[in-house]
Amino acid sequence: MDNTTDNNQKRILIVEDDFFIMKISRDKLKDEGIEFDEAQDGENALQLIKTNHYDLILLDIVMPKKSGIEVMQTLKQLNIKVPVVIFSNMAQADIKKDLVGLEYKGYFLKASHTIDEMVGLVKSYLKEGES
Repeated sequence: MDNTTDNNQKRILIVEDDFFIMKISRDKLKDEGIEFDEAQDGENALQLIKTNHYDLILLDIVMPKKSGIEVMQTLKQLNIKVPVVIFSNMAQADIKKDLVGLEYKGYFLKASHTIDEMVGLVKSYLKEGES
């Protein structure tokens, strides 16, 4: 099936500055047929979000130029509503105070999960968004 003609095809944005994590995420998402764009920093992510439609954003927290927290704050200020899954190696408890007032759908601790688990999470959130 040609995904370019499928109007129901879901698209995600993965925002990650670690080359290795981005590469294995990219490879696995491609293998699973999940359409995605990628950004290596918060500024690039915001440019993409402002010009494209995404059904889900996988967002790292510690990044150059703008952090994931700053990206989420900007999304809130601009009233851009896209489900965000935090995709980080920082424990949620360590940034809990920074997340107050910000909306996110889930928290994925990279060090504690496999890429296959990340893809399963993405699929479940995309399917959930269909209903």
